Amino acid sequence: MDEQKQSLNYARLVNRQKFYKEKSLKLEKDFIFAQEKLSTLEKELKTLQEQSKTADQESKILQTEFSSLKTNYDALLDKYNQEKKKNAEKLADYEQRMEMLEKNQRADDDMSRETYAQRVAGYERLLTDMQNEMSEREKKTDRGLSAAHYRLGKEAADKRRETCSKG
Repeated sequence: MDEQKQSLNYARLVNRQKFYKEKSLKLEKDFIFAQEKLSTLEKELKTLQEQSKTADQESKILQTEFSSLKTNYDALLDKYNQEKKKNAEKLADYEQRMEMLEKNQRADDDMSRETYAQRVAGYERLLTDMQNEMSEREKKTDRGLSAAHYRLGKEAADKRRETCSKG
């Protein structure tokens, strides 16, 4: 029985040794896999840190550029507003001048129209006077011609009579 116990113990020891060897190999594989994974993760972490550092530098550069652009934008906006204000003032001044010129022109036009109307009325009166005078002269001429014709007709008739009586 002792032998049997010993052989049983020996078999158990062999089984345990085998079990622990397998377990040890598995743990060693897991350890190697963990080390490889850790190495990969460390490389990724290093890459990400470098990218983060680069991104921070780019961010600082972009912030500087943004600040510069914002300053330039504000300066241009101020200049634009000043020019807009000056142009609005000039426009108002020009509009005022234009209104004054239009007023003056209207006054000149009104005066010109009035003067024109007076001239037209004067010419119409002159034309009427001339037509009346011409009508009177024509009447006088017609009367004179009628009288002349009458006289000529009378003289011609007298001469005919004389010639007829002589003859």
